[in-house]
Amino acid sequence: MHALELEWIRLLQGSPLAAWRPFWVFLNYFDTPYFYSPLFFFIWTALSRKKACHFSCAFIAASLLSTLVKLASNMERPLAVDPSVGWLPQAGFSFPSGAATHYMIIFLMTLSLTKNRFFSVLTGILCLLISFSRVMLGAHYVTDVLGGWLLGFCVFLGFLFYKRVRHELATFYLRLAFYLSILGLLLFGSDKAMFNVGLLSGILFGSFLGEKKKETVTTTSLSVRGLYFLYLFLSAGLIGLLLTGFLPPGRFPVFIVYAVVGFWASFGAESLFLQTLPKKK
Repeated sequence: MHALELEWIRLLQGSPLAAWRPFWVFLNYFDTPYFYSPLFFFIWTALSRKKACHFSCAFIAASLLSTLVKLASNMERPLAVDPSVGWLPQAGFSFPSGAATHYMIIFLMTLSLTKNRFFSVLTGILCLLISFSRVMLGAHYVTDVLGGWLLGFCVFLGFLFYKRVRHELATFYLRLAFYLSILGLLLFGSDKAMFNVGLLSGILFGSFLGEKKKETVTTTSLSVRGLYFLYLFLSAGLIGLLLTGFLPPGRFPVFIVYAVVGFWASFGAESLFLQTLPKKK
């Protein structure tokens, strides 16, 4: 099957679409921390705490599962089989496509939580373009992309299930998923997976503490929310840099760094920021 898919990649790279190579390479930027980091903080600025928590947790869960499946499948990328199709050097394993997983869950969560047609259409277009670019660049097979879409869709179904079942049962499954993730980390071991689990832990703890707070940044003016975005982005980056420089290298320190960043984004930063605003009379 992969031999046939490799031939498809060669055909695509020999087609008129090859003239757009700089564009396909540029799309890779949208699947890097340089894009996801500001997106993460934008979500916590634009959406309510509950919606931001749902969005972030669904994305992190999809990313974590994608990492664990990659480690379990241990499949080589097309460019590892035939270096001539590697338009953009990529490390790691092939199945499933992390980018396809990420953008499928981004699209579905945007569609579900925001009810905004513009952002829904925009994320849908990005999902298609970025997924296609992964094949065009020789980073993934078509089946990798389809697998990523399916994984993202399954995580979204899990989110819908979480919303509909009783709170006690939903909490049980949330805890079960978290403990299974920890088990997966112990079995496979991955800095990226530890980063995801740390961020997820911090977000869940921060959201739990902030659940009963009535005042949030989303109730303020647009200009204040813009200022909060800059404050959150810069302060979280500074905290991450300081902790990274202070703690020794290793998987557990990675967990600590991103757990603190997740907690800061979901609770700490907002609580401190709101105290600086003038009180309404």
